[in-house]
Amino acid sequence: MMSHPYMQGPTYTNEQAVQSLHQRQQQYFAQQAVSIGQLDINNVSSDSPQGSFRDVSLDVLERFKIKDFYAEIEEAYPDIRSLLREVVDYSKARSGMKSVLTKSSVQDMFEFLAMVLPTEFAAQIEEEEFELDDEEYIINFTWEDTQSEEADSVGIMLCLYRCENGLCAVEFNRVTGDPMAFNKVKQTLKTKIFDVLK
Repeated sequence: MMSHPYMQGPTYTNEQAVQSLHQRQQQYFAQQAVSIGQLDINNVSSDSPQGSFRDVSLDVLERFKIKDFYAEIEEAYPDIRSLLREVVDYSKARSGMKSVLTKSSVQDMFEFLAMVLPTEFAAQIEEEEFELDDEEYIINFTWEDTQSEEADSVGIMLCLYRCENGLCAVEFNRVTGDPMAFNKVKQTLKTKIFDVLK
């Protein structure tokens, strides 16, 4: 076995192995961004706050029936555009299984999710349990399974990170609840929100 040509080749140092892994992850994530959660770049209207919602098209807002809500987003979330909120860079070592990449700025994806989640999933997400973090681009909420009375609720934390090339990573994290139920929620969000944005 040791005489096999594969075993006779060069051996990576730990640093070389980590660097190679990071390069392959970047290539993988760049390819995924094209097909997962891709947002169109269009203006909503000239009279919307800040003039435009840069990375989400009017069609997307109309599809989710949140166009009117966007005009009033600062009434619903007064600090949503706070300059004090820190943009955190995406770690190359993070698992692609927990994240979805979107062609969007972190701020625009944060605003979009703050609007679409409570409206699209009003039966599963209680308004009192839906929180936007004051310091980072993090959204916390509790998901109630409306199809099963015996199912426990699942605490979810969505963390938004800035990636290279103008991409935003949305990372799914389970805070409380059953891991299998969390995976169902994650798949529902991917199917009903991010896959629609392709």
